[in-house]
Amino acid sequence: MNVFIKPFLKKQMDLELKINSLGFVFNQVLLDQKDLAEVLFSPEPTDRIRNLVLKLLKEFDSSIKSIHCVYEDIRKGMFHEMHTHLTPSRYQVVFWFPKDEYAGREFLYGTKNDIKSFKPKLGDICFMKTNDLKYIHGVAPLKTDTLVRTLLVSVDHVTNLGEHVTISANELKSI
Repeated sequence: MNVFIKPFLKKQMDLELKINSLGFVFNQVLLDQKDLAEVLFSPEPTDRIRNLVLKLLKEFDSSIKSIHCVYEDIRKGMFHEMHTHLTPSRYQVVFWFPKDEYAGREFLYGTKNDIKSFKPKLGDICFMKTNDLKYIHGVAPLKTDTLVRTLLVSVDHVTNLGEHVTISANELKSI
């Protein structure tokens, strides 16, 4: 067997190993102002945004075949309880797009017994393991009167409608 692994294949394998062992892997991407404006002001991810996201993600994982994208907006006082996703995809990626400076709205992540906090800024992304009840995530309440938009991307999602099951941390206690 040849032990040489092409650099792009090694990078993909390293990413998948990290996602599978850590549950959450953080990184950053650069966006220009035109792309940022389109993300912030379009009601749904456009084909151009989906193509841009696919191109950005292929820098991390060249084996990606398809993506499913949805926006989620958080406004003052909103939050998400700790939960996990069961979804027909290899993993999910969250891109954060805060419109302005903000307080609160930390991304909470980890396991039931070890929750960490991350304050996302523009360009931050998180690769998340799905289909594993060990890993949970949520969002602390947004304290500022502004908008924080996230783009949730399911990688190699095998359905057309973005179906998934969300299980809250409270529901996980009985499992």
